[in-house]
Amino acid sequence: MYKSLFNEILDSSPSNSQINTDAFETNSGVAIAIMYCDIFLSYKLSDHNSIYTAECIALLERVHVAV
Repeated sequence: MYKSLFNEILDSSPSNSQINTDAFETNSGVAIAIMYCDIFLSYKLSDHNSIYTAECIALLERVHVAV
């Protein structure tokens, strides 16, 4: 049910209004990526951050982009 409602919301919004974020961890540390319209941003975070912190920062950046 939730997946169906989510897909319905996605289908009703213009594709250029979607903001996608991701956080990822490599041997070099953690980073985040933000994708919207034709813009792709990525940031390497300081070495003391965990993947969980990176996920939170990615969500916060998503809010900043939306506003």
